[in-house]
Formats: sequence, C-alpha cells, structure tokens
Amino acid sequence: MSTLNVSKMNLSGRMNLPRLTQNEIDALDAIQGRVVFNSTVNAIQFYDGTNWVQPRTEAGIVAATGGTVTTNGGFKIHQYTSTGGYSFTVTQGGFVDVLVVGGGGGGGGVIGGGGGAGGYQYIPFYEVTPGTYNVQVGAGGTGGNGWNASKQYGDKGGVSRFGTIWCDGGGGGSAHGGSGNGPYSFMCGGSGGGAAAQHYRAGTGASPTGNNFQGGASSYGYHGGGKGPGSPGGSCFSTYGGNAGAGGGGAKGKGDDVRAPYQSSPGGDGYFNSITGTATGYAGGGGGGNRAPGNAGTGGAGGGGNGTGSTSTAPNGVTNSGSGGGGGGYNGSSGSRIGGNGGPGIVVVRYFTG
Repeated sequence: MSTLNVSKMNLSGRMNLPRLTQNEIDALDAIQGRVVFNSTVNAIQFYDGTNWVQPRTEAGIVAATGGTVTTNGGFKIHQYTSTGGYSFTVTQGGFVDVLVVGGGGGGGGVIGGGGGAGGYQYIPFYEVTPGTYNVQVGAGGTGGNGWNASKQYGDKGGVSRFGTIWCDGGGGGSAHGGSGNGPYSFMCGGSGGGAAAQHYRAGTGASPTGNNFQGGASSYGYHGGGKGPGSPGGSCFSTYGGNAGAGGGGAKGKGDDVRAPYQSSPGGDGYFNSITGTATGYAGGGGGGNRAPGNAGTGGAGGGGNGTGSTSTAPNGVTNSGSGGGGGGYNGSSGSRIGGNGGPGIVVVRYFTG
C-alpha cells in the first residue's frame, strides 16, 4: 500500500502516477490532494489547494536572511520588491520554493502596442546550500512618447534573477508613426511587445527550452527572448489601417491580434500564484492603444495595463507583477509620455519552518 505525507514522501509497494507535462498539469481540474508526476521538472507534485508543490523531504529546515521577511501558514517568505541587486544568504541548506518575474515592457506611444510581460518562473522544491545567492529585481520599461517624439516605442523591462534562475524583461510595444519608432530588431524581452499600427509584426517570446514562438507576419516588431516562459505579442494587419494597437504577450498567453479597424486587442494573460500567502497575478501583457472613436484593448489577467484611446497616459503594469504597460492613444505632444510603464518584477523565496 502506498502512503503520501505532505511533510515527506514514503512509498512502499508500487504506485503508478499519471505522467504529465507542465502544460497538461495546468489544464487539470484543481483538486486538493491530487498527485501527478511532472515530466517537465522530473518530480512528483501534489495540489495543496493553491499550487502544485513537491513533497517535503527529510532535509533540514532552511535558515536564511535577505529581503523583506514575513511568515504565513508555517512558511517563512523572503520578498524582494525594489529594483536593484540584493543577496539571499543561506546558513542551513534545504529546499525552497522560488518565484522570479522579470520587469514588464513599456507600452508604445501613439496608437501603441501593449508592453510584453516579463519572463515568469516558479520553481518549487529548489535545493539551496549554505552560501550567498545573488538576487536582482528588474525595472519596468518606460512607456513611449507622443507624436513625432524621438522615442515612441516602449522600453524593454529589466532582468530579474535568483542565483542561476534568470528571467528577462518584457519587450516594449511599438508605435504608430512619425519619427522615433525605434530599433525594431534589438528590442528583446521575456514576452513580446504587441505590434502597433503601421508596424505589423508582433514580438516573439521564448520558452525555457529555447523554442521560439512567432506572433504574426509582415515587417518590423520587437522581439522577446531570454529564459522564462514567454508568449508572442499580438499582430496588426495593414488591411485594418493604422488606428489600433495590439496587445502585448503575457507569460501564459499570446497577445490578441487586431482584427478590425479601430478595435485594439487585449494583452495576453499571465499567471496567479500564492507563494506569498495571497493569490496574486503576475506577468500579464499590456492592452493595445487606440484612436477614437474605437475601443482600446484591456490588459491581460495578472496585472497588464489597459490601453487608452484618449490623450491621457495609458495605465502602467501593476507594481511588482512584471506586467506590460498599456499602449498610448492617438494624441500627445512629442515631449510627453503616453504609453504606460511596465510593472517592476519581483523575486520571492519561501520555505517550510513547521
């Protein structure tokens, strides 16, 4: 007979578990206590009511310092929320759960594409040993400026990391026209920035294994890349004119394409995770900007900023979500920012203390 204890795994006899990929596990009904073998990370996992986690082993309780420390449900949680470089110092090794999210890309300026989400990685049951781990929290990319500004495209978000776990920032959204549309082929991010108006090609995301996803067709665009799951931004097509921007890619889903005149598309969805003790959204793509009287795109689930169709500045990606900023509307002076800023990333480490 086989038994399962959440504090340790103790198997006797034979137990055949479903062997599933991470994508297949994400599609399962979330039933507390369900057990599977995750072939993506080569580990047994069970659903604890909020997340798929790996059973604890006989290893000792971790002792560590660094970041802002809280406790919840028997876990000690270290959060790094301010952009910059830090350290996580381990005095007693063991297993931790780690969340790393790169900074979100800025939304494009005039009728701009939504900013792409930063790369997202959640790794349960990650072994740490005594020593110091470098931590970095990526900044959100700045949104693009108004008509004929020298820089209308959104900036790429910054890299976040915990030791060797590394997530790139989201790609910046492109912009409609005039000058200042940017060095298209050099914009890189964890999830592609949405294409916009006259620049029809979406950004590209990259999976942890390096498999590229191409969003849309035709010329120009900002590329995703780096480690951490990524999805492409949406595409714009010349048949619909230059009056609507596409949504930025989210960590979980592609930004939607623009499929009708004056109708901008939403950003791709991100993930929700309860590592902090509260279900929180991360890495949603920004919505595309629009020219009135059309409809701007909404930000992707997880914190993506909405696009705007007015002269006001588009909303930013949610702080510490690594989500993309919304695309800007039609107007705006050359000296003003109208694309939303990307949300800064985050690093969270937690471990069980009993």
